[in-house]
Amino acid sequence: MVGPEDGRADPVVPIERALHDAHEMVGAGTLFPDESGRPVLHLHAAFGRDDRVIAGCIRAGVTTWVVGEAVLIELVGSKACRRVDPATGLELLDV
Repeated sequence: MVGPEDGRADPVVPIERALHDAHEMVGAGTLFPDESGRPVLHLHAAFGRDDRVIAGCIRAGVTTWVVGEAVLIELVGSKACRRVDPATGLELLDV
């Protein structure tokens, strides 16, 4: 996902892009439970191939080729949770 078509529109209409072939990737994200306790990954990443780079929010369907590395840092005692925001319908992080 690479931003909404119109940042002021309601509801938000995301722009979807598919990447073909192998790309280098670097990203940062969070892993917090939703209101039912199910872990939810929210990941933003940049993908590069040759002289082109695209960045955005990762969604289902990403396939890893050969190696995928992740570094996790645990926040002990955190009460943060992803809750549905009535105004947007999005699951936002509530700390």
